Amino acid sequence: MDATNSSQSKFSFLRPYRQDDFDKVIRVFQTNVPQFFAPQEEQEFAIYLQEKREDYYIVEISEQVVGGGGINYFPQQHLARISWDFLHPDFQGKGYGKALTLYRIQKIQSDPQYDTVMVRTSAAFPQ
Repeated sequence: MDATNSSQSKFSFLRPYRQDDFDKVIRVFQTNVPQFFAPQEEQEFAIYLQEKREDYYIVEISEQVVGGGGINYFPQQHLARISWDFLHPDFQGKGYGKALTLYRIQKIQSDPQYDTVMVRTSAAFPQ
């Protein structure tokens, strides 16, 4: 099954991050190194989860954590930043990443104080 053909709710495989997800999310992150993240970014991501996380969502398929993505808010700038999104390679290209992104954009759009969405990319791949 993939996210685009699910008969379930469009976002039923997404849920808020819980502290007990930490090790599972780190393991999924590691499956994206070095293709999408530099090795040294693992420590930065761990600090983000432990100290800087505001809203972070888990992609969970069949009770298995397979990805996640976050939002951080900057109210003075009316800005929300999408960051630290990734999926286990076995679940890429199936619509889960698109759904995760759309979910976060819809969440941001539901709060009128934010009029700009910024995407944070890996330092390993500057644009």
